[in-house]
Amino acid sequence: MLSTVADRGYYDTPRRCTQEDLADALGIAKSTCSETLHRAEEWVIKRFIDSRTERDDSERLEPPV
Repeated sequence: MLSTVADRGYYDTPRRCTQEDLADALGIAKSTCSETLHRAEEWVIKRFIDSRTERDDSERLEPPV
């Protein structure tokens, strides 16, 4: 779903489509689209933060050169 959303320009600035446009294109209710986007964005953000935290932790474990 996120690739479809990005391809349609939802994350462009300015946006090229609305959640209503996405919902219509995907054949789902606008509320379902909104909730699904929020959950997908939450997943991406949390994974990004986790990966940065893991990298920061591993860098701290490296002995100084």
